[in-house]
Amino acid sequence: MENTKKCACCLIVKEKSEFTKYRSNKDGLYSYCRVCKNLKQKEDSLKYHDRINKYMKEYNKRTKDKRDAYYKAYYKENKERILENSREDYEKTKDKVKKRHKNWEINNKAKRSKIKAKRRSKVLKNGIFYISEKEITKLLSSNCYICQANPSEHLDHIVPISKGGTHSIGNLLGACQRCNLEKGSKTLYEYKRQRATREVLRPL
Repeated sequence: MENTKKCACCLIVKEKSEFTKYRSNKDGLYSYCRVCKNLKQKEDSLKYHDRINKYMKEYNKRTKDKRDAYYKAYYKENKERILENSREDYEKTKDKVKKRHKNWEINNKAKRSKIKAKRRSKVLKNGIFYISEKEITKLLSSNCYICQANPSEHLDHIVPISKGGTHSIGNLLGACQRCNLEKGSKTLYEYKRQRATREVLRPL
């Protein structure tokens, strides 16, 4: 069997290993080599960028209620499996995540200082209230309020500071590092919907 194929784009004869699989073609390979295919995809992405964005915005708006209902029902039916997956992912990645964030802070000191300054400004604007050590200890003594599987390591603002939340005991709950960092400036509803989407796409 011949181990070479001519690229329909650059017209260069190359090894078949340099072509991606494509079952619709007779030989089971894409007509463009990997290099030409990647270049073509980048060109199309730039060419149709605005059209694709417009379509996706309209599509997401049109199907929002349907998707929300589906994700909510999926989470309810598969809650135990989702929690188990969350525990497994946490144990597998916690050291790697800590190391990555620590390295990022070391290598991006100026950017980190800017983010902290911006956050302090928002905290002061929204309101900051006294929180005792006893209250903090109590919040961190329970499991993460989001996944309910891992121990609490961080204090999370239920309503994010960036969305007008205050730094007060009524707006704080204990969360594990993974959930808190992934949630970021999203509301709890936005974050749970994101995780439900990810679980739907996760292979069984």
